[in-house]
Amino acid sequence: MDIIGSYLAGLVVFENLGAAGFAARDAVQLAGSRIRSVGTLDLDHDGRLDILAIDTEQDNIVVAWQLEGGAFETGRFAPEGLERPVSMLLADLTLNGSNDLLIADAGLPGGPGGRVLVCLADAAGLSGCEILRRTDQIASPQHVAVGDFDGDGRRDVASVDEGSRDVAIYQQDAQTALENPAQTLASLADGARPSSFTVADLDADGDLDLAVVSPLSNRLNLLLQRGDSSFAAQGHNLFGSGSDTRGASQVISADLDGDGRVDLATANVETDNILVLLQDSQGRFDRRLSVLSRDGALDGPRTLAAADIDGDGRLDIITGGSFSDDVMWFPQAAGGVFSPARVIDTGGILEDPLQLIAEDVNSDGMTDLLAVGNESDNVVAFIQDGANRGAFFLYNMPLSDGIAPVAIACADLLGDGLPDIAVASLGGVDIFEQVAAGFSRREVVVSDEEYSPTALLASDFDGNGRVDLVLSNALPPGGIEIFSARNGEGFASSQALSGAAVQTAAGVFLPAAMAYADLDGDGEKDFVVANRSGDEMTVFWGGRR
Repeated sequence: MDIIGSYLAGLVVFENLGAAGFAARDAVQLAGSRIRSVGTLDLDHDGRLDILAIDTEQDNIVVAWQLEGGAFETGRFAPEGLERPVSMLLADLTLNGSNDLLIADAGLPGGPGGRVLVCLADAAGLSGCEILRRTDQIASPQHVAVGDFDGDGRRDVASVDEGSRDVAIYQQDAQTALENPAQTLASLADGARPSSFTVADLDADGDLDLAVVSPLSNRLNLLLQRGDSSFAAQGHNLFGSGSDTRGASQVISADLDGDGRVDLATANVETDNILVLLQDSQGRFDRRLSVLSRDGALDGPRTLAAADIDGDGRLDIITGGSFSDDVMWFPQAAGGVFSPARVIDTGGILEDPLQLIAEDVNSDGMTDLLAVGNESDNVVAFIQDGANRGAFFLYNMPLSDGIAPVAIACADLLGDGLPDIAVASLGGVDIFEQVAAGFSRREVVVSDEEYSPTALLASDFDGNGRVDLVLSNALPPGGIEIFSARNGEGFASSQALSGAAVQTAAGVFLPAAMAYADLDGDGEKDFVVANRSGDEMTVFWGGRR
């Protein structure tokens, strides 16, 4: 290994001669320079290391390209945004085997402050540099370091600030599926306007398929995956030609009858009922077992869940009437046959339940329920009574008046081992932390965007071991926003994808429903969206470029 030394106006290489020590080679003269920081990197991929150095006199980067035979040819470059570089570091940030360039830029006097520039190395050399800038103060970084500071397996960046004499940490997020180009997974019939879909193996062939409901065209169609990871829309409408199931707002999939095959159920607003479709041994859903209603008392069901409420080992069906403000459940007797509905008292505090989910909220082994009241501007937790299965205690979580919540998610959002609640509304995303006395409105995820949300997901979207939140926004031009969990710092908007930037066959992108699953079985989760304006299903393939 050789040694590189620097002096005010040049560089010198000391060649390692083994037992004979080191010998200085011809110096690399850099007149008019003031060299402060030096490193090596094979910039042109010719197998020879080149030399990079910070020139604080001319505020740029000196490159000494190593030629065949060991001589050097010098040049300079300044990444876009570079103002006053003071030091640099070469380190493999992305763990791809190539060192990347990090520059501490102190910034110009009287300017907006310094920053850290991160220039990633790839097969073509150094790519465009990402600028890391502090938002809490005007900074003047002097040195940078790299390490896994949050324990997520990815290398983060630290910078030492001259003014505040503290250290800033920039956490590296994983590359997400949304960074891939969108593709049309399948086109639907003109005017279909898909409102909901579910992902499951619907033909028992070992890969994932989709069932999609389109209320305007009154269709329930299957999109079955073929061997090449493409999807074929099945022409058969599972709703049939009858008028007893119309206005489907949601479809769910589960093994309802316990035979090992995935079944389907839909909530139908216009006909005030629930359709249950059991899959037979031939993979067919044309055996209509039951249409669940409550003698006219189930008024406009928009939401649906399947869970074992009474603890008998069979899945029951839970729904909410958006016009009657009721929550009720249909106990399963056996074999996919459901008993008459039982109404759950909402105490008059829940109006227009747009979404209902079943979760063991208090970790006692029993299924609880969570519902959002679009008209009552609240979230209601139905905590099951351990001494009386099927009876619930109510916990009301009010929101600001007129905020109109529409979607809910439940997960350990704050990393304390307890499920928390996130709710999406016109104001963005609110979080309710589970505490000993119930739930506390701990944090509001703030963004500059305006929202007309349609769905909310909770998942480790960036692969750092912490749960993130993903919000779909139907306010034109539409879009999707990711709120990433920061270690000890709550949530921050980390990626916003405008619908105008999504290039699909339809040319427009207004998301109505979302799912996050490994569709093609490559080990990377994919992001699937029902594009209601484009009459299509859109996918962002994880891990693909």
